[in-house]
Amino acid sequence: MNIDRVPLWQRDRWVEPMHAGVHGPDYFSARHPIRRLLGARMQPDYGRIMVCRGRRMVAWLGVYVDARRGFRPTERAALVEVSAQLALPLRMAAVLDDDTPSIELAPRQRHIVSRVALGWSNKRIARDLEISPATVKTILERLFRTSGAANRTALVEWWGRGG
Repeated sequence: MNIDRVPLWQRDRWVEPMHAGVHGPDYFSARHPIRRLLGARMQPDYGRIMVCRGRRMVAWLGVYVDARRGFRPTERAALVEVSAQLALPLRMAAVLDDDTPSIELAPRQRHIVSRVALGWSNKRIARDLEISPATVKTILERLFRTSGAANRTALVEWWGRGG
């Protein structure tokens, strides 16, 4: 799993990867660390919550059970509820603990990147802001260098994380 690109349907909620088809039954090979921890004979099943900031995972909490038993309906309901209650505080803690400096964008940069997020072309952005397409291109090139983004999608994700 790429922790920098967690799919939307798996973010900040209780997921049981085996039942959701994320992992197959062979996921827990005999050499998997959890098999050694729980006992090599036990084939585990598990559920987890991946707390994300944007698309990036910032916290992971998992619960393992014997696959022969699986999660009981009452356990599943309780885990869904606990996951929902944990998501926001864990995301907030990650933001507060994040020592990555945030870069404040100039108003014109914010105007342009917000329109890029809407899927607008450089030409449309230029018309809307009453500037030349060359100016839009220059500002975007600077934003790509600053953010390290390789494309418009990555630039919008970077901006969404707080620049």
